[in-house]
Formats: sequence, C-alpha cells, structure tokens
Amino acid sequence: MTTTRLVAGIVLLSVVSGAVAPAALADVSPAAVGWGNLVVPGLGATLRGHPLQGLIESSLTIGTYYGGTFYSKEGAFTIDGSVLVPSGRNITKPLLGQFLQEFGLKYHMWNTFYNYQQASLDPSQAAAQKEYQQPLYMGDWKDTLLAPFQLDNLLTPWTYAPIALGTAFLLYSYNTAPVVRQNHRARLGEEA
Repeated sequence: MTTTRLVAGIVLLSVVSGAVAPAALADVSPAAVGWGNLVVPGLGATLRGHPLQGLIESSLTIGTYYGGTFYSKEGAFTIDGSVLVPSGRNITKPLLGQFLQEFGLKYHMWNTFYNYQQASLDPSQAAAQKEYQQPLYMGDWKDTLLAPFQLDNLLTPWTYAPIALGTAFLLYSYNTAPVVRQNHRARLGEEA
C-alpha cells in the first residue's frame, strides 16, 4: 500500500510540475485508471491527464474522510449508519464526523467510477468497448444520486435480496447485541 501511494505521489508531482506531459498518461487502460483510483484517491484523474482534478479529488476525499475521525471516538458508528449516543449531551460532533466520513467515502466511490467511465469512453478504447458484454453506463451524478428512488429500480428483484439480507443481519444484531447502560442522568430543564 505504501509503495502504491509513493508511486502515485511521484506520478502526481511529475505531472503537476510539468516533468511529464499529461498527454503521455492519457492512453492508460481504463482498468488501471479504475483500480488505481480505488487504491489512491485522485490517481484516476491524474492518469487520465488531469492532475489538478486528481489533486482536488484526493484532497476532498481524504480531507473529509480523515477529518471525520477528529469528531468522533473510534467504534462510535454502527453498520446501519447510526451513531451510538455519547454519555454527554452534545451529539453534534459525532454526527458531523459521521457525515464527513460518509461523504468522503461516497465521493471517492463516485470518482473511481467516473474516472473509469471517462477512460473507457476515450476514442482509443472504442474497440475494447465493443467486446464488453454489457454497455458502459453513460449517466452522470444526477442519475446515480436519484436512481435508488426510481420506481423501476425499486420493483426489480435485484433490490429485494440486499434489502432482505441487510434487514436479517440488523434484526439478528439488534436481538443478540448486549444493551450498554448509559450513565447520563438528565438534570432539571435538560432533555433526557
């Protein structure tokens, strides 16, 4: 992992400093762009010849995800996205930490897909696109953001299996997990 980050850093600095022309990196395979961006945020855009975009993507991804760790204790999040209520009165910081980490993760996944999509749509990849059994998704971030709420997607059987598995796991988890007693007692005039 450290070697990958070192190589990505060298490539990014080389392109930003002008030592390597962005056009020299533009013919990288879509698989390298996608997997590279998955491992190192911003590497996909850099490999496609857009180092400034890669720098913005990596800064925003790492900054929001890592920044969220400053606002909450380790182990304060559960699988369903809820925050374990702290013993104090203020839950603003844990919720902000959760939001920042979730945003950073989703932003990273979108950038990984987007850079793979753009590398695949490059005219030099036209022959490879014809060999794929399934055509490349051509939507943008609005389609992706609204897709979970479209009726066609909700009525497909592919939706029911993940929902059923997730529900079964959460029911099992809630029924078998011990209840941790919180020692906070509400004072006069304070919400419990």
